[in-house]
Amino acid sequence: GATYTDPVGRALVVHGGVRSDGGEEIEWLDPMFRFPWRIAPTPQPANARYQIEALNAQGTVVVRRRFDARMYQEHLHGNTGIKRGYFSVVVRFPGEVVIETVRIKRGLTVLKTVQRSAAAPQIQITSHQNGITFNQPTTIHWTTTDPDTELAEILYLVAYSPDGGQSFEPVDVDLEDPQVLFEPASLPSSASGTGLVRIFASDGLNTTFVDLTNLTVNSQ
Repeated sequence: GATYTDPVGRALVVHGGVRSDGGEEIEWLDPMFRFPWRIAPTPQPANARYQIEALNAQGTVVVRRRFDARMYQEHLHGNTGIKRGYFSVVVRFPGEVVIETVRIKRGLTVLKTVQRSAAAPQIQITSHQNGITFNQPTTIHWTTTDPDTELAEILYLVAYSPDGGQSFEPVDVDLEDPQVLFEPASLPSSASGTGLVRIFASDGLNTTFVDLTNLTVNSQ
């Protein structure tokens, strides 16, 4: 099927890690996903240590969200002065907002800036066609192209809908390879032709998806 770019999904999901050893830095940050369905935003503690800012093409901050990281003390090799932590934040947007830049800050200090690249990933499912029936565990394969992002930097998420896209549940997340094991026994059955598998790809701030449609999934 065709690849669809979704720059105006209702929710942005941000996963990352921080390191503190006197100074502070974002040690790692996964590519961010924008999803078309509604997700409850992460609660904002009043005294949160960090905040995310999302900016539009004009450089205007359209939404801010405070958050904390789950910190732990590093004890390896006796180096107890290092603290590390991780965070997972859901940011909701008002209306149809295209995000060009995301900043992660502590106070007034910018720890990380992510800019949306010009090109988005393009996905093509190579192992299956629309309209098939899944009875047994099956690996779904796809290929990806992206002219301005290394393929090793792209992250995938796969979701399944038993009712033609009215509701979804995850199949697998944080996939680095372009394949997923689809196991009907762990998912709701779909009537003839109502099942749908949606494969998401993110290169940082661009989220795209492709659908495998008109599926019949027998979970028994």
